Amino acid sequence: METNEGLKEILPDAFYGSKINEISFSSTVIRVDLSSFAYCAVLESIEFKADTPFDVTDLINSAKFGYQLFDVDDLSKQIIKVPEASYEAYYEWLNEYTDNYGDYIDCSDYSDAAVTMYAFISQGATKIVKAKKLLQYPIPPWEGEGTMYFAGWYSDEGVWQEEISLPQENPYGTTVTYYAKWSEEPRRDGSEEWFACLLSVDQQKAVDVPVDKTGIWFETAVNPGTAIYDEIELTIYIDGEVFGYIYLYPEDIQEDIIRTYYVDLTWIFDEMSEEITIKFTMSLNTY
Repeated sequence: METNEGLKEILPDAFYGSKINEISFSSTVIRVDLSSFAYCAVLESIEFKADTPFDVTDLINSAKFGYQLFDVDDLSKQIIKVPEASYEAYYEWLNEYTDNYGDYIDCSDYSDAAVTMYAFISQGATKIVKAKKLLQYPIPPWEGEGTMYFAGWYSDEGVWQEEISLPQENPYGTTVTYYAKWSEEPRRDGSEEWFACLLSVDQQKAVDVPVDKTGIWFETAVNPGTAIYDEIELTIYIDGEVFGYIYLYPEDIQEDIIRTYYVDLTWIFDEMSEEITIKFTMSLNTY
């Protein structure tokens, strides 16, 4: 959806709960209320055409309820476009009125001098990604014979000691090259969504977690024949003792369904200063 050229203001709750997945603001828009796009959770594309960000009003006191200008379900799908010359202004403005959406501004059309060029090389093919701040990297498919599994991007091809971590920030106007590592076995250390640990019911899983990680990705595999359940209970063990519990709430998930979850472990590392081994046991509960 594109706002009409000449439109100057968008009123409170104008698109409240709308299912729109894209919005393009014409250059004439000068005021939008904080609640105008409340609960537009499936927005995936947002474009701003004006050279300066519009003013954000709060006519119905939405801020006291924690409203943000935009609040989408899946930021990994988000594409935000702003004029290249106005990047800094929009970056600060978006971070003021959203949860750091400035980091998700799409720089793919910017000049080479204004971004870092990331060259991802896999099986002889190169994919170039332009970014000021690299938040995610491509997951390449295996094109060779047999079956191999992607095991990460590294800066030291053949040595495989210098794996890159996200986010990445490097000098603008430069090119940084990374190489895909492949393995005969799938990587399941939980460090990223695509390396999620596979956890089955009543199985104990040990994971080594460095202190610079804030959480772990899990895939929950529910065995065939399991009844519908209301929650997943993860029991956390450290040094053989129960440390705490985490509850994940799916919506009436049936048997044979695999779901991916991110478990925030910040509350654990507030008390830790070094890498630890955490063991998890998953159980299914019904009300």
